[in-house]
Amino acid sequence: MGAVTFNILPVVKLSDAAATIVGDRPIFDFTVNDGRKQITSFGSGTITREIRYQAVPEEKDGLAVVKVDAGKPRQIEDSEYVDEWLIWEGGENSVYGVSYKRPAPVFTDIDKHWAKDSINFIAERGIIPENSGENISLTLDESQTSGGAFTLDAGMYFPDTPVVRGEFTASVVMLSGADTSGYESNRFEDIDDDVYAPFIEWAAAYGIVNGTGNGFFEPDGWITREQIAVMLMNYASVTKYRLTSEDKDVFLADFGEVSDWAAEAVRALVNKGVFDHIEKNKFEPQNLVTRGEAAYIIHRFSELVLDVVQRGWVQNRSGGWQYIDMFGRVASGWNVIDNDTYWFDNWNVMAAGKWVRIDGRFYYFYSDGTLAVNTVIEGFEINESGVRKEND
Repeated sequence: MGAVTFNILPVVKLSDAAATIVGDRPIFDFTVNDGRKQITSFGSGTITREIRYQAVPEEKDGLAVVKVDAGKPRQIEDSEYVDEWLIWEGGENSVYGVSYKRPAPVFTDIDKHWAKDSINFIAERGIIPENSGENISLTLDESQTSGGAFTLDAGMYFPDTPVVRGEFTASVVMLSGADTSGYESNRFEDIDDDVYAPFIEWAAAYGIVNGTGNGFFEPDGWITREQIAVMLMNYASVTKYRLTSEDKDVFLADFGEVSDWAAEAVRALVNKGVFDHIEKNKFEPQNLVTRGEAAYIIHRFSELVLDVVQRGWVQNRSGGWQYIDMFGRVASGWNVIDNDTYWFDNWNVMAAGKWVRIDGRFYYFYSDGTLAVNTVIEGFEINESGVRKEND
């Protein structure tokens, strides 16, 4: 056995799932090599490690070490933050970093509710819109066709109250992490200063929602189970997530009651297991969906559909970096990602640590893949556009 070497290298590229909870906090690749091979596990042994991080007061209660394996993050629950150090024990070498998971709001009305875990799941991830409004319906009367925006700062979630179309749409868009800041106008006549307006417009722009007809969306209207199925199906289609499940075909005694326009979506989501809260083999497509049920459906959709496929930065089998955007498109050619410029070759692999000739001009890309500009590399001047000036 040769000399044992320990390496701790910063990680600059993460999958979207990991980047969401790491943010700009430190994250490192911990490796150990015994001179012949890389040691990935210490077997039954453990090692204590620490990452120094100066937390701001409001995030201290939500800090945890995160392990990222093949782009998928898993927070280490027994890690602890002490005197500006995040400390944990483990027996594996991998990518570890500082992550933050916002503490779930303490809702006083969900403690014994069957959907409590799912409500906390969406709350911790900020998937509950920060909405407000005075038109709060706490009970459902047969004559009612709509509800309104909810204010949650009273410490209640109202899990058994029907969810409204605007809020569910906003939750789906927030789940995607989409930037809705540029969606100030709206195509629907009944959406003006509505709290859900930018989310609804983003979803409409990408064909995830279509409104209720005649230029209306009815953001405060109730939403049915089959309508939710179609919305999630549209989202999966737009973002290139796989919904089909060939090895499963759930029998639904009331499938004939499903609207023709929703049949494909209902079948796909039931077979996938997103809708698994089914009694007596009945889907009940026209039933309204409560806020607790909505949280459960989003939770299932996230774990069974979204978490299966990576988005963001991923490494291929050869170690090359690729980038997959939120719509499932693999980056090629020139791309600006998080305000940095990159180049991806014909195999969709990022150029890094080398000169690349593109359209007859030479460009230099640093080891992290970013384009060099306004500098000198290997004696060559590089202008503000990244083009190398040829020496005479």
